[in-house]
Amino acid sequence: FLTWYPTDGATGYKVEVSATADFSAPVFSADSLSTPQVTAKNLEARNYFWRVRAMIGGATPVYSPWSSVWSFTVGIAIPNSPKLIVPAKDTVNVSINQLLKWSASVYPDENTYSTLYAVQVSEDATFATKLIDTVGVNSTTFSAIKFAPDTKYYWRVAGVNEDKFGAWSETWNFTTIAMPLVTTLQNPANGATGVILKPTLNWRKTPNAASYELQVDTLQALTTPIISKVVFDSVSRIFSGLKTGRTYFWRVRAVNEAGTGAWSEVWKFTVEGTIGVQENPLTTSGIDIEFSNPVQHQAAITVTNSSKTRTVVSILDQTGRIISTLLDGEIPSGERVVEWDTRLVASGVYFVEVRAGETRVSKKMVVVK
Repeated sequence: FLTWYPTDGATGYKVEVSATADFSAPVFSADSLSTPQVTAKNLEARNYFWRVRAMIGGATPVYSPWSSVWSFTVGIAIPNSPKLIVPAKDTVNVSINQLLKWSASVYPDENTYSTLYAVQVSEDATFATKLIDTVGVNSTTFSAIKFAPDTKYYWRVAGVNEDKFGAWSETWNFTTIAMPLVTTLQNPANGATGVILKPTLNWRKTPNAASYELQVDTLQALTTPIISKVVFDSVSRIFSGLKTGRTYFWRVRAVNEAGTGAWSEVWKFTVEGTIGVQENPLTTSGIDIEFSNPVQHQAAITVTNSSKTRTVVSILDQTGRIISTLLDGEIPSGERVVEWDTRLVASGVYFVEVRAGETRVSKKMVVVK
């Protein structure tokens, strides 16, 4: 039952009721009403908008502008569609433990109601089959089950007031993070001999890797490795556990929250008889250079300067010509690992030179292809 204030001089009124605020398709309309009231019949339970205007005259009346638009609810108020927030639309590399988040539903009458939510997640854009289909979520977030790696999911949310469902939100999709790929070992080169007792092992970085698992053993099967450690970069220095003159096998695999990748190839190296051949001992020069020989792809060079002065690390050819400068600055911690991509040079003998103040130390490096 709709009522409004009468207009002076009006001979009648026109009323419209619509399910949408633009009145593009009124569900009820009454014209030439002689009194400022009317009963809108046959309305379904939902939200409605209504407006009225006065008329003057008979056969060809003149109408006033429409009144302001008001709204009312028949039965239980139905919430508008919520807006999805996280994960964003078309996002990739999403966590397998991703939290779903959306904005709270609002109502056409702008009142506040106790709203629950329905959440659906599917691998099918039509939601023909559903991984998650739940009703009664009492917040604007939902902790889903653990998602599968490298899988595309579709999701949507609807507001629920008592037993009345609002329209579904827009459908968004996201793709979960994939299992890490197999990494490639780099140094020491496979079959390298004369490797120092405390070598630096390095391998190629793997996309999506959060960490790496490194294993070293004297047996190629590596079933009970003497060294098994978690590394958070693509380089690791072995400080203990190796013995001179022995051959060791090693491998690496990448790890992320989706799981553990496959092992790399198994490479081997043989440790030399002394702890790193140095042309100028640390006890006299204060500078120490360590790396594995020979080098195949990329050299990881550990430089120690006990004086913490400006340090310049260069690569020289056999004529003494500098072909690359790897570092020029202080080493605050006293030790620094620098890398040299040997794929840019031909096979042969090179020298790593370290200069600090008046001191200069060099060490031979053999590059093989």
